[in-house]
Amino acid sequence: MTAHLNATVVKFMDRIKDTRINVLRITEDIETAAKTMFRKFDDRKLSFTDCTSFAVINHLDLRAVFVFDDHFRYHPYSHPVEFLG
Repeated sequence: MTAHLNATVVKFMDRIKDTRINVLRITEDIETAAKTMFRKFDDRKLSFTDCTSFAVINHLDLRAVFVFDDHFRYHPYSHPVEFLG
């Protein structure tokens, strides 16, 4: 990571608490669900981070998500999800 990019990320981390962005922390239940998905979908070349995101979407019953990766559109969710982005 370049020094400039690092400084930008640090600035973001410092300022995020003053925004309306809701930072979600992973619970043990979400982590367990993500591990299960990671093992189940090993043929799809998903990262553990992807699987954690899927688990968060399911666990929090999120109805819309902002994503750029196509594999988010094809994952089987527990409910209908609208994809933005």
